[in-house]
Amino acid sequence: MEDDDRWNYASPHEVLDAMHADFERTVRLDTAIGHSRSRDEAETLRDEINTISSAWLERDEWQTHWRYLQRAYHEWTTEPRQLSAYLDRLILQAPLGEEHPPDDPTIDVLEFVSELDCRHREVARRRATQRFSGAVAYEASYARVGDTEARRIPATSWWQARHWLSEQVAALPDQQLRVEISCQEVQFGDQRVVMTAQRIRPTELLAELVRFDDLLNAWHEPRGLPWLDELRVDVLLEEYSTASAAAQNPWDVEHRFEHRLRADDLRDQIRDFAAHADIEDAPRRLAEADANLASTNPYAIEPLGRTWLDDLVDRAARRLRQHTDRGIAIEYPHPGDPASTIHAGYRDTSITTPWYAEEHLLLTSDGETWTQILPIGNYGSHHELVNALRQHAKDLRHVTEDVIAQQVPLASLAALRSHEDTLAQLTDDLGVCRQLRANVAAQRAHPITATPSRTTAPPLRSNAANETRDCATARRPHTPRTQPHRGRHL
Repeated sequence: MEDDDRWNYASPHEVLDAMHADFERTVRLDTAIGHSRSRDEAETLRDEINTISSAWLERDEWQTHWRYLQRAYHEWTTEPRQLSAYLDRLILQAPLGEEHPPDDPTIDVLEFVSELDCRHREVARRRATQRFSGAVAYEASYARVGDTEARRIPATSWWQARHWLSEQVAALPDQQLRVEISCQEVQFGDQRVVMTAQRIRPTELLAELVRFDDLLNAWHEPRGLPWLDELRVDVLLEEYSTASAAAQNPWDVEHRFEHRLRADDLRDQIRDFAAHADIEDAPRRLAEADANLASTNPYAIEPLGRTWLDDLVDRAARRLRQHTDRGIAIEYPHPGDPASTIHAGYRDTSITTPWYAEEHLLLTSDGETWTQILPIGNYGSHHELVNALRQHAKDLRHVTEDVIAQQVPLASLAALRSHEDTLAQLTDDLGVCRQLRANVAAQRAHPITATPSRTTAPPLRSNAANETRDCATARRPHTPRTQPHRGRHL
């Protein structure tokens, strides 16, 4: 815990949470001492433990609690049955529904050390039983549905396998394909299917692979400015070092495969980007990062507490939230009174009916002018809103549909449709990210499925509508590089 003034204003329970986090860190460091490779390393780890402990022992109001925590953990690890029975008796004697005050921490401390000991025993069990050394080989394959033989190629990462598939299917005729990207644990031979599709067309597969690159932020084009490209390599190298360390972390055994998947992708992305940006020292810096990790005691590495898949979901959720919060508002001349206006759009004030339309009538009386706002309605979809706007214009003017198309401007309709399409796209992206997180964490094959059309509104009427571009956020088109892969397998 940092020794700063903010703890003077923290609640006792927040301080206890910080103390527990620091204590768990000292337990991990103590374990790391047993795996240290030199006396100097062991002394460095002991110094860090002493530094953490001293910060609590120097506080009169918390030193007793810290010492009690140390003693309770030691006794729990040596006499777990005795302390467990003691804890059960305390819980039975405690008044129902009452929290235990910080000045009487017995139950809270014993519950914490019990959970801490249980977590560490589970980590040890997983380390002993998990067949995962950290080295992974990948393979991509595709075949036409009905064919018995598939075209296969080895790869050094999931990213490289995806891009090989993109390049292969880009020129294929329209046909149904089955696709698979798998990986194999090198030492033990255990195989996992990372991604698969049973019936998908080349154009659909290509669109989904490009979409994955966008969601995973896995496409890095050189900017042509040396300092900017080198900064990109710096960022990618830092991410690679973090992911590689997490993949080796014995305290996060449950998520080592996810971290390995990410680290392998980043390694190949760095190589590919550096080759195209003419950054010659990138391979050397990658080797240095690997050497630094190899010389690091993995038991001294703090677990991240989350994976890149959590970041992926958070990023997708943030994009959706920003789009809904921003909303959209359009206005155009009132069909019945050109001096007044129609206002319509999307605002995130209602879950069921976020689309709205209003009349802003310009009124004049006794030399004064003001605007009266009259609601036309609230709607559950963009399609309902557009129909309402057209019907409103028709009711006012009693004219034909061709004239109505002029009264509700095509540019306004296109802006509303663009917002709806982007909203649907971002919602679907968030669902895909959540599904990917669940599948990778559970080591299930993630299915590649063609995304259905997101356009729910009818086509814009009149010939001018054909000149109006669909304003939905466009996916970056796939542009294979002339030398796409510089890995040792491709």
